[in-house]
Amino acid sequence: MQINKVILYCNDLSVLKDFYVNRFGFTILRDVEDRFAIEIGNSVLEIIESKDMHAPFYHFAFNIPPNVFKQAKEWTKSKVALDEENGEDEVYFQFIDAHSIYFHDPSGNIVELIARKSSPQATDSESFSIKNLLNIGEISITTNEVIPVGKSLVEHRIPVRDNEQLISDGLNFLGDRDGGAFLLLTPENRRWFFSNTYSKIYPLTIYVDNEQQIIINDQGKIEVKNI
Repeated sequence: MQINKVILYCNDLSVLKDFYVNRFGFTILRDVEDRFAIEIGNSVLEIIESKDMHAPFYHFAFNIPPNVFKQAKEWTKSKVALDEENGEDEVYFQFIDAHSIYFHDPSGNIVELIARKSSPQATDSESFSIKNLLNIGEISITTNEVIPVGKSLVEHRIPVRDNEQLISDGLNFLGDRDGGAFLLLTPENRRWFFSNTYSKIYPLTIYVDNEQQIIINDQGKIEVKNI
């Protein structure tokens, strides 16, 4: 599975745009009054301003080449403080052979840079820049109907990773391992790793494989459309 585009919401568009564009140097693909979109390698992240919901936030991850993880960490530390878990500012996930770092943006989003060994390597392994981002590798979906939502996604050809069983009270990864991109399905009030933030339901839209549009509303209910 590939995540082509994600549409999220925030309360203060100008602050978030300054953070991603001026501080980090992301390329703007769209910039209008109530939204902007930035390039994440082969993916697009679009953020819409909404005053109707209280402080919406999400967890998402950007895939990076595995041979520039150390350089990516130093590059990120030069721009923002890294989050820590048990005194550590990075983590190795043995079961997926990947290294990750985390930080928060001004909207409270938990942002992850993840270097999966299976991802393409960078041609220049001596440095890291915004151009090394590969794509959106993870996006969270929070709902109190984890099992029905998960089953609906499976019915629409988005499998649970490694054919694992869906669990109602934990984190579920949906997507094929070879694709390197996953939808993270979780119930409310689950703590996000490397944060003191607990999951809440907020609407979002996800486009996958240039084929499907996944819409999650403010009640955590899902609709999947072919595009």
